[in-house]
Amino acid sequence: MAVISQTPDERAIQGQIADKLGLSFDDKESVAGRADRLQERMITNGKKILVILDDIWKKLDFEKLAKEEAWKLFQESAGSCVDDPLLHPIAEAVADECAGLPLAIAIVGRALENKTDRNVWAYALQQLKKSAPRNIIPEMDDVFSSIQFSYDYLESKEAKSCFLLCMEHHVKMHRLVRDFAISIASKAEPMLLSCDVGLDEWPQKDSYEHYIRIPLQFSKNAKFLVDTLQFTNLKLLQLFYNSQSVNHMDKISGNFFEGMKVLAVLALFKNHTPMSLPSSLEVLKNLRSLFLHGCRKMEGLLMIGGL
Repeated sequence: MAVISQTPDERAIQGQIADKLGLSFDDKESVAGRADRLQERMITNGKKILVILDDIWKKLDFEKLAKEEAWKLFQESAGSCVDDPLLHPIAEAVADECAGLPLAIAIVGRALENKTDRNVWAYALQQLKKSAPRNIIPEMDDVFSSIQFSYDYLESKEAKSCFLLCMEHHVKMHRLVRDFAISIASKAEPMLLSCDVGLDEWPQKDSYEHYIRIPLQFSKNAKFLVDTLQFTNLKLLQLFYNSQSVNHMDKISGNFFEGMKVLAVLALFKNHTPMSLPSSLEVLKNLRSLFLHGCRKMEGLLMIGGL
């Protein structure tokens, strides 16, 4: 196992592999010389060796992901349909568009899994070829184009919405897929969010009326919102806290929810100190889901019965 990361260090990668093989290098050895010694050790070791390269951010300049291996991975992801003589040539072309990147191969392959209509494959190839680079991470254009294709290929608005929700709390997701989700979240549907960063205060905007979803994470000493604002179209509100020992809810004014009358989902995470829900909660007649996680000492819950 060797971790590649965003800025690959060839000597460090070689060192990680060498450690597992009981091989030591001279600091003066060149990268090419070290590579030859690694190859020799693997060949003469007498055992089958699987090398796993993790967290690859861009295509590496070596032959380990040869075309045959890339095709095999694509075949495993897309299924036996790619062996159909009518689909095989175009399926190979689709696989080539993934530029040998395992994540891109797996994503595109699964999006086309068991699709037997040649027109579907032709359209997929066309979309991959014309996908414009996103310029989020320049060297990752191929992967982001593949993820964009897979996202566009989701068959329903609900599936796309669910995918965007998965970049929030407690969902394990490949970092690049999550970066993509974050990059398109506010464009796909009006969303105000903070990811991995605990906010010190409520984000200041000229208007909140167009937001549909607001998932926010607050720091230990956050100054919470005190004024009543209008969230005319807000359907989902999720509040996370970095600290379990600070009561943030007591910093919310009693009329906080009055501007959220169409709210359907309210989720509060990590608040172990005694707290009472704001009285304005009773205006949330459209609420369909109330999720209280880690709110173990909550008081004044009678109003929930009127929702």
